Amino acid sequence: MKTVTVVIPSYNRAKILPKTIPTYLQPDVNELIIIDDCSSDNTEQVVKKLQKKYPIIKYFRNEVNSKQTFSKNVGIKNATCDYIYFGDDDSIIKPGTIKRLIEVKEKYNFDLVGARYLTCEDYCSDKISKIAAYEVWKRKLWTVDGSRIANLEPFRSFFCGYCKSDYIEVPYVHACFLTDRSIASNILFNTFYTGCALREETDFIIRCLLNDKKIAYVPDACQINLAPKYVKFTGARTGGQEAWLKSALECNEIFFKKYWNLLREKFNLTYSLEQILEQTSKDIKDCSASTNKFSLYEYLYFNLYVAYKYRPIGLEWKY
Repeated sequence: MKTVTVVIPSYNRAKILPKTIPTYLQPDVNELIIIDDCSSDNTEQVVKKLQKKYPIIKYFRNEVNSKQTFSKNVGIKNATCDYIYFGDDDSIIKPGTIKRLIEVKEKYNFDLVGARYLTCEDYCSDKISKIAAYEVWKRKLWTVDGSRIANLEPFRSFFCGYCKSDYIEVPYVHACFLTDRSIASNILFNTFYTGCALREETDFIIRCLLNDKKIAYVPDACQINLAPKYVKFTGARTGGQEAWLKSALECNEIFFKKYWNLLREKFNLTYSLEQILEQTSKDIKDCSASTNKFSLYEYLYFNLYVAYKYRPIGLEWKY
């Protein structure tokens, strides 16, 4: 079995690191690299405390705030294992996720394998048992045909979708993916994605695709974002919603102006640059305008019914 480095950039999320980081320390992980992007909170002290309990954690701190792409490249350059998994400081991963990604990658000879990606709603607490119940519940609600997972034209994805198959071959996946360290070292992340850094992982993955790398979506593997209430005004959301939207639209335009004509030529696509920018910009605006507010009914339904019915036994999540 190959060895795995987990790379996680972090900015001002010291409060949630003790909740999220341990979930990445799965049996197949040999080192976990945290890159502190010049946080102004007590991230360094929190990580040092985690290091005492988990010696495989390595810590690096940027001298100035340099955003996710720079931080991920720091992680890549300091990784020593065969594979790299890119995680998030505000997410947890389901037990067995790293093992499952490795299994699919090696069995079917993929270059890059991505996990299913969920974002908890605000009615879900940060308790592992309730997050686990949320994952199982959404898996049942969002079982979909594999053709919905990721498309180039229109450029839309449904990475929270569950499919009853080992994998779905796709043109791109979400930010939570595993690849060879050698591939990551050759590709690296483009540091011109600043602000919220939207499309930074898409840029990396699309360059893999354009270089004829094989990419798979693995529905049994899963990474889950904590509810928005736990991460407001930290990380990519530091400047608030308006700043996030402005940055997201700028990053989206950078990405498509750089790659769309190459994708059109390679895959015989029909959308013009103007059409794809119009579509994706509208999707981003619609996503930004969606509200996270929930009713008392939703809160009670989840916490009194869903969290009980779908609770995992011994906190283990079954495939």
